[in-house]
Amino acid sequence: MLTPESVRNTLRSKRKGQTLRPCYPCRQRKVKCSDSRPCSRCIERLHEHLCSYEPPPKPSTTRPPGGTARRHLGAYSSQTRSQRDEIGNASTLNQVADTYQRAVGADPDPDGATPAISVFLGEQSVPSFVEQQINQISTSSDEGAAEVRQTAVPMLGLQPSEQGLFPYWQSHDNYTQNISEALPDKTEILELFSRYIHVVYPLNPYLLDVGRFEIELIRFLEATSQNSQSYLLGSNHAWVGLLFAVIASGLQCSRVRTPDDVLKCRRYISTAFHCLHLAQGFVNPSIDCIKALVIIVHVLQNELLTEAAWTLVGLLSRQAQSLGLHMAKANPQQGQSQGLGQIQLWWIIMWQDSLLSLCFDRAPATAVNCTDPFHTLMAGDQELGYREAMCVLCHLTLKVSARRYAFDMTNSTNPSYENIMRDFHMVEQIKSKLRPEIKAHDNCRTVQDLVHYTCFKLHSSFAQGALLRPSLNTKNWRYLTTMQRQDLATKCINSHKNSLDAYLNLLAISTSAKRSWAMLHNGLASALILAITGQIKHDPSVTAMLERLFTTLQAESPSDTDAKQLWNPHERGLQALQRMYERQTLGAASSHTPIADSGTPSSLPTAAGMAGTSGPSATEIFEVDYFAFDPQSMGEISAFLPNSDTYGDLMVDDVFDSVLWGSG
Repeated sequence: MLTPESVRNTLRSKRKGQTLRPCYPCRQRKVKCSDSRPCSRCIERLHEHLCSYEPPPKPSTTRPPGGTARRHLGAYSSQTRSQRDEIGNASTLNQVADTYQRAVGADPDPDGATPAISVFLGEQSVPSFVEQQINQISTSSDEGAAEVRQTAVPMLGLQPSEQGLFPYWQSHDNYTQNISEALPDKTEILELFSRYIHVVYPLNPYLLDVGRFEIELIRFLEATSQNSQSYLLGSNHAWVGLLFAVIASGLQCSRVRTPDDVLKCRRYISTAFHCLHLAQGFVNPSIDCIKALVIIVHVLQNELLTEAAWTLVGLLSRQAQSLGLHMAKANPQQGQSQGLGQIQLWWIIMWQDSLLSLCFDRAPATAVNCTDPFHTLMAGDQELGYREAMCVLCHLTLKVSARRYAFDMTNSTNPSYENIMRDFHMVEQIKSKLRPEIKAHDNCRTVQDLVHYTCFKLHSSFAQGALLRPSLNTKNWRYLTTMQRQDLATKCINSHKNSLDAYLNLLAISTSAKRSWAMLHNGLASALILAITGQIKHDPSVTAMLERLFTTLQAESPSDTDAKQLWNPHERGLQALQRMYERQTLGAASSHTPIADSGTPSSLPTAAGMAGTSGPSATEIFEVDYFAFDPQSMGEISAFLPNSDTYGDLMVDDVFDSVLWGSG
């Protein structure tokens, strides 16, 4: 006996497929359509480009392009729930770290295909809420529920942007011709790429999966050697943009840059923007476009276009969040290499954001709830490499920067001494997790180990100094006791001494240190802060380090006046340093106060009696005013300071900003 269900299945299988419907213009005008594409009516009325229709749905074939977003709604919500559930169900943070480490050891995707990633929807979004409610009250075979799932995203205007959104952006002829003309010859491309890999990448590992990129580069060069313009027409424009960004970065790390090098670098970056323009990468987020923008941000920083870099980091943050990179997780059951790449890409964006936020003292764009590197990498006994350690360090500084701009300022305006020291010791905790070969100078086995050790010392020491820098201004942290402020000020000065020492050592072993804005900024900024606070007169080690700095930079200055070693703001800082050095060393004999001797004020406690004191020179405690702005430096750097009749209100940060960025 036939059951009602079997009858319905038989009728469904015998159902005739729908015939082609009239095109949209004919259906709107209610006229007969010839069913050709384009139809005769549209051709006669000269609007054949409007002739379109939606074919009948077929269960076994692809659906209309307009249904792409609807099709993925279930995937959005299920992906979001699975990620959060997996994180929430982990009994300890070690499970998250173990998952990450399993993903690190996974083999990359053999096909090298970039996975298609849909727009990310959080748990509290309306489509996710609809999905949750439907799952509770309906079954998978409920056609009405399926229709609701399909229409929720486009109904609210949350669907991904279509590829052909702006057709005039894709007029390939002129753009492709410009790209082809800007592309250097094969030999130069390989030379610049080799320079990027061996000089830039070790200290700025922003290019993920270098091996895969190198293979794609060889294939690209082989194809373009035959007919470059025709190949560019069908290539991945986002990847070509990444290529131009990489060779621009390689061009930047030359020992001495000529005006011609500057123009070529700017041209490469402009071409990279052209490529992203063709790929509609600014309105249609994709992994490839984000990878290209990450390298572009790095190049803009080194071109001292930091404001442009800051703006693009904001765009990167939003694009990465729209793809769910901030909540990505390396899941052994769901594409280990894919999840790992997404996590690392988000952490690299955080890396760039933390540096710019720290230097500009602005609210960071990536300070959101995410799969953070601290809890992922620091849990368990796994040791940290250079890239992982930098990601954890930048996440910490990002949190501190975001705390100053939080909506609720209750807990961030007046941090307690214990909270300040907790942040300081967290940096020490990161250092303790480093791999042995980059944890201590004597353990370094190769030149790259030594470079990684020195570079991390530079960044970590500068971060510690930045955390404690408010202690150098007498108007800050006045609610702390005198002893606490003295301890913090001492640690701040010692951190900047360590940062400057690391920068000087890095100059001797890495070409990238001379052309990297981040490293040059941190090194010169530390030197400037030490000079502003009068350490040249009080500490012979600071005087010796400044002498090394002047000797190194002046020895490598080009004789050609057109070639430049430093950017204008850093030249200003170096000039101010030289003036303060010359003036303060003249009076050092009469006003010298050694840092570590019995001359420490007897009214102040020693470090042995203070809890939580650490650092290379933790036994040296001085009055807070000792670290304040040195008034004798006023005459040497008055040309760099803002116009003012009195300088009584100027603080260390005011002078620091005026010297580097003022108009004097």
